[in-house]
Amino acid sequence: GGAVLQGRVTVAGGDALTGVWSGAGRARLLRCTPRCETVQSIPVPGTLPLGESTSYRVVLAGDFRPGQRVRLSLRFRQAPLLNVEAAMLRP
Repeated sequence: GGAVLQGRVTVAGGDALTGVWSGAGRARLLRCTPRCETVQSIPVPGTLPLGESTSYRVVLAGDFRPGQRVRLSLRFRQAPLLNVEAAMLRP
């Protein structure tokens, strides 16, 4: 099981996303152009769209239910740690 993070990350001045953690552990950061491969960081040029059809993806491991709330910690190269809560839209 698992889930792809969907949404937008906005960082003033640009930065790089270097890690994402949930209760299930560390998420995988992927670059999908044209095939998906794991990367150490994802550039955030101001606003970074994330989802199933974007060039960069964040994949969470675990079993999730629709409507479940998941707490995430996002680490950036220059900005402080960001804690957010996301809702699962579908399994």
